[in-house]
Amino acid sequence: MLNIIIPMSGASLYETSADFIYPKILTEINNRTLLEYSQDIFSTLTEEYKSLFVVPADKLTKLALGNIIELISPQAVIIPLQGMTKGAVCSSMMAIDEINLDDELIIASADHYINDNLQQVLEYFRSLEADAGVLTFESVHPKWSFVKTNEEGLVVQTAEKNAISRNAVAGLYYFKIGSDFIEAAKELIRKDNAIDNNFYLSSSLNELVLKGKKIVMRPLSDSVYHNFYDAHAVKAFESSHANPLPPVKKLTEKYIAAFNSRSLHEVVEMFDRNATLTDPGNHKVGQENIRSMLVQLFTDTKSLEFKALSVLAEQNRSVIEFELQLDDKLLRGVDIIDWDNKGHILKLNAYLY
Repeated sequence: MLNIIIPMSGASLYETSADFIYPKILTEINNRTLLEYSQDIFSTLTEEYKSLFVVPADKLTKLALGNIIELISPQAVIIPLQGMTKGAVCSSMMAIDEINLDDELIIASADHYINDNLQQVLEYFRSLEADAGVLTFESVHPKWSFVKTNEEGLVVQTAEKNAISRNAVAGLYYFKIGSDFIEAAKELIRKDNAIDNNFYLSSSLNELVLKGKKIVMRPLSDSVYHNFYDAHAVKAFESSHANPLPPVKKLTEKYIAAFNSRSLHEVVEMFDRNATLTDPGNHKVGQENIRSMLVQLFTDTKSLEFKALSVLAEQNRSVIEFELQLDDKLLRGVDIIDWDNKGHILKLNAYLY
């Protein structure tokens, strides 16, 4: 099973200021916390995974973070940290007892938003038989970690707070085998290769380079990555999510396109958290239950085509007359969708002819 570690020991996550009245990680944009946005990318996975949140024990009590995490990620395992650690490497190692070291491992930051398909990212790293992989974006600012690649595009060096290339690390790391990260982390600590008294995840890749491991970089476009590094970055993210709501017909066409392309993340994000979906074989309440149903549908069906024969829209309701091809089965019917004022689906009722 795929393991995902979210280290949340960094002091910057819990900053308060004139810009952040509440701790930064709980800052709300459109009624969603930054922590929720950071977890969106995992909704694109179509395979089973285990989430491990490593959180300072005092934050679990003072901020009720445990309850919040369980609401965001109901299957999560929360690992309390007693005291501070020396960076994300040490925090991530606290999850060692909860993972199978022979399984794949992802370590991801809790203070960024990546609007990408993680399942496709995984398949990309797997197709290249990478021992490790990292997502990058273009920057030369010294606040980031950086990777340098050779002529074959493989990572040969990493550096923290030092622009050795234009490939800045986006805060998501992949390891084909969890034990590779653990061994690299132990070696890093043994050598005392700390930077400003912290052990950074990027430095663990250098240890893998020394062992001859294959490390692959996958660039992201600017439009899919937002870091919550400081107040300016958070405001920029807020601005990017403050676009006027498109008309209901446009929203409906977006839903049709996302469903037809089996884009799980896009489809699920269009449903309100308390939405209902009813068809002849299902009655699902809540975004997570709807997601589970869609995962099964998209996984079990080899061939899927959702064709809209007509689309009618008026005020907050739309009607889709459709044909749905599922492998050898052709279904014809009507979807009636009720939308809220934020562009989310409140209710979807499907009727078959």
